[in-house]
Amino acid sequence: MRSLVILGSVALVLVVAPAWAELKSPTVNVYTRRPVEFGVENELICHCSGFHPPRITMTLKQGGDAIKDFNESDLSFERDWTYHKMIYTKFVPKEGVEYSCEVTHNEGSPKTYKLGDFF
Repeated sequence: MRSLVILGSVALVLVVAPAWAELKSPTVNVYTRRPVEFGVENELICHCSGFHPPRITMTLKQGGDAIKDFNESDLSFERDWTYHKMIYTKFVPKEGVEYSCEVTHNEGSPKTYKLGDFF
């Protein structure tokens, strides 16, 4: 009987908990590891934090084209059950080329975040 009560309680939490969850959009930061010098290798980083639920797609772009060779951190959560994730790649910045990160959260519309105004 006790195991039936525990199983019922777990099932109730799994059904009701998603209704308690609040949709939170990510805070997005696009930056480089070191100050930008054109023609000098650097690292392009896109960091998303404070979002819920954890469904997120992140794409680094150079001149509007997706950068296919990148690394990513594990999806991690904070004490308030929001999540954070980072993607990054080595790159050689070129003058006049736009660098950005496209983020799609919770199957919504993609939003583009640009790297600084110095390009």
